[in-house]
Amino acid sequence: MSRNGAFAFRCTIEAIGAAARPYIERNGGNMRHGALFVSLIIAGQLLASVPANSQHISGVEPATRPKNAPVITEFNKDGDWYARALTGIAAPYPSSLKFLEDQGAWFNPFTHPGMPGPYDIREWHVQE
Repeated sequence: MSRNGAFAFRCTIEAIGAAARPYIERNGGNMRHGALFVSLIIAGQLLASVPANSQHISGVEPATRPKNAPVITEFNKDGDWYARALTGIAAPYPSSLKFLEDQGAWFNPFTHPGMPGPYDIREWHVQE
C-alpha cells in the first residue's frame, strides 16, 4: 500500500472510530453493538467504492465463457519454448517430462521461475 493509500486508510479508520464512539457510549459501552455499527459503516464504504459501470468478471454463469472471449486455436512450441521449459534439467531428459508434449497455452508453474535463493534448484535466477 502506498503512503497516501495508508494515510487515507488510517484517516478512514479514525473517522469510523470517531463516528462509532458516541454510539458505543450511548449503548452503555457494549462493544458488540459498536462492532456491528463499525461493520455496517465499512460495508457501506466498500459498496460505495464500487463504480456503477464496473464490469463483472464472472457474471451470472461463471462456468461459461463469454461469447466474445478470445480463443487460442494454435499453440506453437518452438525450440526456444522447450529450452526455457527445460532450464536447469540436463539431458537425457527423464520420461516424467513427457507432459510437456501435451502442454497447451495455459499457465504451468514448471515453465516459469519459482522462488530465488536456496530453493532455485533449476537456477532460473542465476545472473549471467
